[in-house]
Amino acid sequence: MDKLTGRQRMAVAKISGAAELLTIGRYRDTPRDRAVAQLHAISDDPAVLGAALGNVLYRIAVESPGYQVTADLLRAAGADEDAAAARLAWQRDRASRNDGGFRL
Repeated sequence: MDKLTGRQRMAVAKISGAAELLTIGRYRDTPRDRAVAQLHAISDDPAVLGAALGNVLYRIAVESPGYQVTADLLRAAGADEDAAAARLAWQRDRASRNDGGFRL
């Protein structure tokens, strides 16, 4: 997996929850610039945003394309695409080794 610090991993979790709330959840009507600012209040680290994006891309692949709006917000916030690709690959690998997991 990517080499995130403990602090960065916590930020990924917070960013992920906030991004969902701001796109498909309770605050989905938040204007894009305000939503990006709210994510940046948590972290503006492209690696953190990228890891969150990778998680969302995995969810798009295995659950629902409805998460695309969340991916779009993370990209607008400056997510690193290489970090996203690394996280997506890690998620796929993890699922392929988990007997009960999704397989792509």
